[in-house]
Amino acid sequence: MNENWQVGDLALCIYDDEWACVETGLDETQVPRAGKTYLVTEIDADLPGFLCLVLAGWPGKAWWAECFSKAAPPAADEFDREVIAEYLRQPDEVAG
Repeated sequence: MNENWQVGDLALCIYDDEWACVETGLDETQVPRAGKTYLVTEIDADLPGFLCLVLAGWPGKAWWAECFSKAAPPAADEFDREVIAEYLRQPDEVAG
């Protein structure tokens, strides 16, 4: 399943079976968990036919993209919208 993954995407783990921990070199407490969301830091397409994601917290480990679904970032709440609006109202500072 190609979801047009990009660095910075949020990946929701949808894999609810056991990871092949022997292959990853990690124990069962050190692998992505179903229902948890992770930040994609790299896209690994080195294996033909397989797209893998490198996730924050596991540099050098690539996880099958098929085990994740793209997650939308949380919507801005009222406080976020006020801060963004205030930031946009600020004049640009000129370095002197």
